[in-house]
Amino acid sequence: MTGTDAEQWMSKAKCGGRSNMSSLREHYDGVAEEERRLAHADDALKHLTYVNEASFSFETYTTNIKKNLDVYAKYAAPGKTERESVKILFDGINNTDPKLITSLTVARHSHGLNFQDCVQYLSTEVARHYPAVRSDRCRIGSSNIRRESSPRGRKTRGSERATRRRREMLRQ
Repeated sequence: MTGTDAEQWMSKAKCGGRSNMSSLREHYDGVAEEERRLAHADDALKHLTYVNEASFSFETYTTNIKKNLDVYAKYAAPGKTERESVKILFDGINNTDPKLITSLTVARHSHGLNFQDCVQYLSTEVARHYPAVRSDRCRIGSSNIRRESSPRGRKTRGSERATRRRREMLRQ
């Protein structure tokens, strides 16, 4: 820990391992840090949105919500209730696809009291409604590569120079 920022927060005792750890814990996980983490989680929960699988996967969306709810559970005395958690989940979904809207209605009525059940149901529905998008994410896209320009699929500086030289020679 010597030579790092943490060294500034340790006590100056020669054999103060226990006191050094408590000083570090107080600094890195103290009241101010708790408030900062809660503010960050609150901001993230307000701004997380799910539009479609192509821009931001439902799995990533729900994982981010869960991560920020866990911050509330750890640092805020009451935390978020199941009902509040489900409301956050639904409020962040901005999708106009009729199939997904139907699934959201079913989830709200059937699983609306339990966050985990709601996430599991909606994850299954999203995977069922958008199977092609999910499988495309795993492949490396090559549609934007121009294969005819060089053996590796992209123009290189050398191939451009050679093309210019050939054109100059043909002009002469």
